[in-house]
Amino acid sequence: MRRTWRFRLAKRGRMRFLSHLDLIRAIARGFRRAGLVLARSEGFHPHPLFSFGPALAVGIESEAEYFDAVFGEEPGPGDELAARINDVLPEGLALREAARPTFNGPSLAAAIDAASYSLRLDGPPEAAEAFLALLDCAELPFERRGREGAGRRIDLRPLLFDVCVPKLRGREVRLLGMVGSKGNLRPEELVFFIEGATVGRILRTGLYHRRDGLLLEPIHGRVMDWKEIGGPEE
Repeated sequence: MRRTWRFRLAKRGRMRFLSHLDLIRAIARGFRRAGLVLARSEGFHPHPLFSFGPALAVGIESEAEYFDAVFGEEPGPGDELAARINDVLPEGLALREAARPTFNGPSLAAAIDAASYSLRLDGPPEAAEAFLALLDCAELPFERRGREGAGRRIDLRPLLFDVCVPKLRGREVRLLGMVGSKGNLRPEELVFFIEGATVGRILRTGLYHRRDGLLLEPIHGRVMDWKEIGGPEE
C-alpha cells in the first residue's frame, strides 16, 4: 500500500543559488543515497513519485520548502527518516520535518497560496518603516522583466497581504504575500518603492494555506502566526 509523506526543507547558504529543477534532482539523489525506495509512476518511463510546492526564486534562502514523496511501504519514524536523508544531502539543504500529512486540504501545489518572507535591508534606518506605507497604496505598478528581457506591467498591491516591522530587529522587514497559480509576490520588487533601500538578504520563512482568515501550515494544518517567525539571524 502506497504511503505519502510530506517534508519541510531548508535551503540555506550556497544552496540558495540552486534552481528548482536542480533542487528536485538533489533531493531525488539524496533519497537514493539514503537507500530509500520510492513508489514509481506507471508507463514507459517510470520515475520516483515526488511532488513539490511552489518554486523558490534563485538567490532566496528558505526554511519552508515542502514536497511529498510516495513510499511503497512505511519508511519508519519521521525523525529517523529525516536524519537518514540529512546525512547524505549537500551542505545547505536540510530536512526540518518529515511526517505523514494530516492536513485536510487539496494537493500540496493547490493548497499553498501564501508565503512569508524576512528581508534584511541595506540603507537608512527608516527604510524598514517605509514598507508599512505600501499597505496604504491603492496600487503598486511595476514592470516585471521576463527571462527574455521583455517587460510587462503588473500591480504588486494585490500580491501583498501584510507587512510587519519587528521592534528591536534593526532593518528587518517581514512580508506576507501571494504565491501559487494566481500570482507570486517577489519581495525584492517591493524595494523599488522604498527610497534608498536595497535588499541584503531574503529568507522565505513559511508557506501556508489560507482558510477562514487563518494561515495553516501544510503538514498538519497547524495555525501559524507568520509575524512571529524569525529572520535570517535567528
